[in-house]
Amino acid sequence: LDVEVEQSGRRLGRQVLSSELLPLIIAYCIGARIGLPANAEKSVLITTGGAVLDCVIGHGSLPPYRRTRAQAARLMGEW
Repeated sequence: LDVEVEQSGRRLGRQVLSSELLPLIIAYCIGARIGLPANAEKSVLITTGGAVLDCVIGHGSLPPYRRTRAQAARLMGEW
C-alpha cells in the first residue's frame, strides 16, 4: 500500500506492508487523541477508498461492572 504523509509542509511517500499499517493507524489515533477501546480486536480493512480501522468488541469481553459507593461525601479538593 502506498502511503503519503504531510509533515512540516513536505509530502513524504512510502510503501508499507499490511502488517505495518495497523500500528501506524493506531499511533496516528493516539497522536490525534482519538479514543480507541483497549479491549477491542483491531484490524485493518483495505477498500477502494483507502484503509479502514475496524474495532470489534465481543459481548463477553467487557469488564464486569462493579458499583462502588463513596464512604463519605468528598470535596473537590480531596479528589
